[in-house]
Amino acid sequence: MASKGKKINMNYVWAIVAVIVVIVIIVAVVELYHPSTYVPPTTPVTTPPVTTPPVTTPSSVVGYAFEFPNYSISVPVTITVSESFAPGGETKAFDADLAAFEKAYPNINVIVENSSFASSNIPTYAKAGDAPDVVYDSGDSASAWFTGGILLNLSKYINVVPIYSNQPSQLYSDQFLPVAVRDFEYNGLYGVPINYNYIVVFYNKKFFPNGFPNTTASLIPTLQSIKKTYGITPVAYSTPSEYGYRFAAWFAGFGGQVFNSQGIPQLNSTAMANALTFWNNMTNVWGLNVPGLTSPGQEQSLFEANKTAMIFDGPWDLSTYVSALGSNLGAAPLPMVSSTGDYASPFVGSNGWVITSPQASGASQTQIEAALLFVNFMTNNQSEFTFFNDAYDLPSRMTAYDAAMNELNSGKISPSYVDPVIEGILAQAKTGQPMPNLPQMAFYWNGFHEYASEYFTNHSISASAAAAGMENYMITNMKSSGEMP
Repeated sequence: MASKGKKINMNYVWAIVAVIVVIVIIVAVVELYHPSTYVPPTTPVTTPPVTTPPVTTPSSVVGYAFEFPNYSISVPVTITVSESFAPGGETKAFDADLAAFEKAYPNINVIVENSSFASSNIPTYAKAGDAPDVVYDSGDSASAWFTGGILLNLSKYINVVPIYSNQPSQLYSDQFLPVAVRDFEYNGLYGVPINYNYIVVFYNKKFFPNGFPNTTASLIPTLQSIKKTYGITPVAYSTPSEYGYRFAAWFAGFGGQVFNSQGIPQLNSTAMANALTFWNNMTNVWGLNVPGLTSPGQEQSLFEANKTAMIFDGPWDLSTYVSALGSNLGAAPLPMVSSTGDYASPFVGSNGWVITSPQASGASQTQIEAALLFVNFMTNNQSEFTFFNDAYDLPSRMTAYDAAMNELNSGKISPSYVDPVIEGILAQAKTGQPMPNLPQMAFYWNGFHEYASEYFTNHSISASAAAAGMENYMITNMKSSGEMP
């Protein structure tokens, strides 16, 4: 790819993405939501404050040790890196880590290229043999690239050792959260995680002085009161524009799942239809969600300007909201869907670094070695902790994660009012669902966007027809690409 200098301002595109703790609970299907009979109670129920971050690890597996080869780069070499970090804290952290890397490896010249997160352009560049050498991406998106031959199989270069609780303590210096690593495993290791993440509710305490409600039955009357009292539309959520990443939480809350145990899509269901209907009611019937939004950026602008009370977003934008709202910022798990008893459960996934194959990038052996050194450095303890320190990203490396939790538990987070916000983010992990890292997930996003747009924006089909269209889109594309289980 043609270089445009050491660092280029990029157009950040929302997509798919993502973040992970070690124990994730998949919600159970209980009953379906019936909007025609829904009568919300009048007494809000608030979530109790979280005093201790709910962080647990399995008793058998503690983590993974990554043993990278220690190459010696004695001649000048240039590698291209495609990153897509959020503006503010994440960009600051990346710039600091990059400067530290270039100081440690003066013979490696890093050219940072424009990128969109999970960019659809990467396969096009790869086909021309002009892909960047290293890409920052989400585990699920990268799995499709890996199965398509675009990414390097890191299993051939990196020794990944499971760490068990009875192993010698010296291995513990190289731990990664097991589920974060799992997000980059599919018939081989194709990436190294730097964080885990998921969406939460960010809310403005000005409008929620008693905390955030933990059920939809209590949320709706609270939102109605906010609208009446403050004259604002309290929720900003542009459903079609986020391609189903955030909506997957609501689909799960109404009892749905993207795939069954055989890997067959399960979108054509009453759960999907009811979830779509719920958000149509929120927007067009109850008037609680801002209509006509076409991008997550519009949501952010409204929330930062105190023109809406809540938003669904992830830790990657926390530093931006801290700057905008200060001590008025709160974070909480998504609520339980009262009609089913299931929590709205966001995808819990991970973002990390992947290395493209020589066929995709034209890289020489020396460039591959330099790329491996780059990934190793950018996922070390200090680099990942920099992202927590500057952007509050939750590290995937266990030592960096432990350091972050120590900062939190000892009251060292600055400013101090960010402490309960991070605790609210951590609480969401208890009711998340694993992000499917199947390559077939590549067909979910566009299928959701197309039929959600027909339903929410064009109003040309019913919720049931939208659900059927989404599933048919996935199955048709899976069959045509030979990826049907």
